[in-house]
Amino acid sequence: MYYLSGVAVAILVALGLRQITITSEQLRLTKEIAEAGRRREAVKFAAAQCKYFADVVIPSFAQLEGQCNSLKTDVFDSSRWTKPFPLSLSEIEQPCVSFNLKEIEALWMRIGYNLAKCLNNFENFAIPFSAGVADDAVGFQEASAFFCYAVRKLVPGIWYIRHTQGARYPSALSLFCKWENQRQAEKIAPQIKLMQAIVDSVDKNKTELI
Repeated sequence: MYYLSGVAVAILVALGLRQITITSEQLRLTKEIAEAGRRREAVKFAAAQCKYFADVVIPSFAQLEGQCNSLKTDVFDSSRWTKPFPLSLSEIEQPCVSFNLKEIEALWMRIGYNLAKCLNNFENFAIPFSAGVADDAVGFQEASAFFCYAVRKLVPGIWYIRHTQGARYPSALSLFCKWENQRQAEKIAPQIKLMQAIVDSVDKNKTELI
C-alpha cells in the first residue's frame, strides 16, 4: 500500500503539472489574442484619424493659410523658427524671440476664428496618438510630413492662444516634438552611418608601432 500510494501521488503530481502547463499555455494564447486585437484596433483607429486629417485638418489649414496670404502677412513664416534639434516640449512652450506676436494680436479679430478652428482640428487629430490608443507607426507614415510642417508654422499662434485664451494644445505639441525628432533622426541616420564607417576604417588601418 505504501508503494502504491507513492505511485498514486506521483501520478497526481504529474497530472497537476500537466494542468499547470495547459493553463499557462492558455494564458499565453489569451494574451497573444488580446494583444493582436488591441493592435488591430489601434491600426483601425489610426486609419480613421488619418482620414480625418485629410478630410478636415488639411482643408482647415489651407483655409487659414489662404486668409493669411490674402492679408499679406508672414506671421506664420516658419523661417523664423530657431529651436534646436532635438526638440523638447519645454523648449517649444517658450516663444522664439523672432515670433511677431504683436502682429498676431493685431490680426486676431480677422484670423482668430480660423486660427482657433485649425488648431483645434490639429489637437483632435493628435490626441489618440499622444495617448497611445492609435497606432503611431501608421500615423507617422501617413501624416507626419504635413503635420510637422503645419504645426511648425502654427507654433506662434499656439503660443499666443495659450497665453491669451488659455487653450494649451498639449497633444499637438507633444506629437509634433516626437514626430519632428523622429523625422530629423531618420534624415541624419545615413550621415551618422557613413561617419561611423569612416571612423571604423581609420581604426582598422592604423599603423602599428614596431
